[in-house]
Amino acid sequence: MSAGYSYRDCAAGVGIDAQGKSFEQVCEQAALALFGLETHLATVLPERGFELEFAAIDPVVDARAWLERLLAHARLADLVLCAARLTRAGDIWRGEAWGMPWRGGGRARVRGLEARDFTLRRDGKRWHLHCVALLEQPLRPA
Repeated sequence: MSAGYSYRDCAAGVGIDAQGKSFEQVCEQAALALFGLETHLATVLPERGFELEFAAIDPVVDARAWLERLLAHARLADLVLCAARLTRAGDIWRGEAWGMPWRGGGRARVRGLEARDFTLRRDGKRWHLHCVALLEQPLRPA
């Protein structure tokens, strides 16, 4: 599997279906899918990064918090991201993300996640996360 995520059309935005062998991996794959809506990931250099942390509450709440905090931090730093890593230390999630300054253009800007369409489940040894990304403008062709 080359990417642990796929896209699908949704009325409200772009559906993201991510999968991974662990909770951390499925969250990282969902983050890559969000970043991939904005630009071609291979064209983004990890020039700058940031760290974030938040309290572990519940897997669904944690996964959503991870993605929303990444988006918020990227906007505040005016970055387009290409990589992210999530780890847990006790009751605290620690995340890191890397990217480069946003130079405009790109495919789209993700403004957030649809409030009601967010699911996380474990199926045997795999985790699956589905969410819908809301875009500031229509998606431009790849």
